[in-house]
Amino acid sequence: MRWLVRALVWTSLLSISAIGHQPAIAQQAPSSADQSNRLCNADETFCVPKSLEHAMISAPIALVVEFTAAQKVDVQWEVRDATDKTLASGSSREADTDASGAPLSSKAFIIRECLLQVAATRQGTLVFTPSAIDSSGKKELAKLEIPVELNTETTTLTILVPEDMDKYVGEVHASVDSGDEVFSPKTPLVPQSVTVMKTESGAIPAATAEAVLLRWPGQGPWRVSGVHLDGGVAHVKISSAATESVSYYATAVSYLIQMSLLRLPGIQQVAIE
Repeated sequence: MRWLVRALVWTSLLSISAIGHQPAIAQQAPSSADQSNRLCNADETFCVPKSLEHAMISAPIALVVEFTAAQKVDVQWEVRDATDKTLASGSSREADTDASGAPLSSKAFIIRECLLQVAATRQGTLVFTPSAIDSSGKKELAKLEIPVELNTETTTLTILVPEDMDKYVGEVHASVDSGDEVFSPKTPLVPQSVTVMKTESGAIPAATAEAVLLRWPGQGPWRVSGVHLDGGVAHVKISSAATESVSYYATAVSYLIQMSLLRLPGIQQVAIE
């Protein structure tokens, strides 16, 4: 049986103003009959629009993938430079909501990535690795590798990290165990610079929050799934599939995200959701 996965792309991966903002779809995926507009893997189990080929990748990226397969398909994706360094990666399992936070159908997922590592080369590859999932398990399908152009310019973000990590962790555990409504640690925070791929100004809050999560890794991948600016209030949504010790980790990173974002112009309050 031949499976088909189509992708809808917003203006060939053009940047969006913020990770929580959903731009209009500029073009519809080509019909299965129009072979000239598609890029497919060897057995055509997975196809995407040809417009992705040699598209410029910069931060943030936004890509909608729509499934038309009857069987459940999981898709791993990566952006790599020519040195084989992974600049960003994710999975359809991590993208179960749309830009407003509403659940998607099982036929689509959205790749939204606000932070990419610095590219060493302008030449890169967008790699899709699909797997068919059914009652018998997971079957690896043929990869689809698409040549892309990478933005080699950089942006320097500033995040706040604990001056004494052990002391900070101790305060996190004490606060959670005591059931405190507000976490108010006494450990000083110090600025730390993080250099990433060139990022649009409107995506700096989301990229900054993502940089905190990367600096403080937890169980499973924690991601920034949305940042919405409402006046001077930044609403930040973070998510993960992790189930153990979530309260400790969420308390620790939420405070660091809050304090890091409050350093940005125009943000007077941060709400972590």
